[in-house]
Amino acid sequence: MEDGKYKVSLEGAGLKLDREVDQTVGEQIAVLILTGSKPSGLSNTSGFVTRPATAALIHETGGSLSLREFLNEHEPRRSPDKIVAIGLYLRDSEGKSTFSKEDLEKAFESCGEKIPANLSRDIQWTIRSGWIAPKSGLKGSYYVTNSGDDAVVKKFPKELLKKTPVDRKKASKKRAG
Repeated sequence: MEDGKYKVSLEGAGLKLDREVDQTVGEQIAVLILTGSKPSGLSNTSGFVTRPATAALIHETGGSLSLREFLNEHEPRRSPDKIVAIGLYLRDSEGKSTFSKEDLEKAFESCGEKIPANLSRDIQWTIRSGWIAPKSGLKGSYYVTNSGDDAVVKKFPKELLKKTPVDRKKASKKRAG
């Protein structure tokens, strides 16, 4: 096992998980198990897994839910939708509390999705939507916010998508200029 990693096993109620998680997540799990509550000083957006959206699907598939299956289930259509869905999958299924642009590129490729032509722009769009946020102290690392979690769980309803439109005027001005 790599330095800074923890092996976590959980078994019960028809669920069996064996995962390697990063040190931050491992320590949070240890505090949760030992105290029965979330580590103090952590907000819901700190990377601590408080509402795993994939838990029911993992249970149904015996712990082997693929990213492709997760995307099919949650129906993301636009690049920001896919970015937040991938971030949530990485958090809930792979135990990664944060993810990077490189993690996203690997994930897009692994599930047969085309990597967005301007992924950096789409990450910024996802941040402006409030679905992901930069992790302070870790340049180039992001985490899924509660709003992002809700967007994925609700399968990106039309009224939510209207609140996070592409600014086509800005995009066309940049192309024309």
